[in-house]
Amino acid sequence: MRHFLLLLVLFGRDELADASAKLNEGYAFSLEAKNETIPTREPALTLAGAWTKDSPLQATSGDVEMFRGPSLAWKSKNGAWARFDPKAGVRANEQERHALFTRVLRLRPPHEEIAAVAKALKNAKKGKDGVIEGDLGAEGCIDVVCDGKVTPMPAMQTNHAGRVKAWIEKGAVAKYEIAITWTEKAISHVGESTTVVTWRKTVTLKDVGATKIEVPEAIKKLLE
Repeated sequence: MRHFLLLLVLFGRDELADASAKLNEGYAFSLEAKNETIPTREPALTLAGAWTKDSPLQATSGDVEMFRGPSLAWKSKNGAWARFDPKAGVRANEQERHALFTRVLRLRPPHEEIAAVAKALKNAKKGKDGVIEGDLGAEGCIDVVCDGKVTPMPAMQTNHAGRVKAWIEKGAVAKYEIAITWTEKAISHVGESTTVVTWRKTVTLKDVGATKIEVPEAIKKLLE
């Protein structure tokens, strides 16, 4: 029985890995990531966009259009495209936009993220509805929250735990949800407090292998 359960776990994880590899040709996506417990720390990120292996990532957040390669180009309200300089000074009325661009530069594209999640997935199982579910350990949780960057968690954050659900359609990942919790301690003049933080991300994918992105030459130069 134990051997059979192990086979189920490996099958679920391998199927998710195969379904994520199908995204490598390109796709369109919508994404939402948010800290549900402490939303003021980092506002919710909502994006719609597309990616192909031969073009930079294209993304829109609200009325802001962007292309991201090694750097980021964005379209201003007057229709002109400009390169974002993360080291430039920030005026008070530009802080929200600066934070958005910084996060998009940091963002790991969905095909890379779900491939990493598939490798880290534990206790993976495929339900009767075809949905693959599994757990993330502490390292997998931190990897997701930090977009794959090597960023040590503050010492006051512990007990990371994650849950993943992935929907497969026509052999490719069509949607995935990641919910991560951790315990966070804070020390103030009134003493020590503990908060359980919930962070959630939902990504929907479509037009897998059929997505095309046109990048004007002027924007390609901005992204170099």
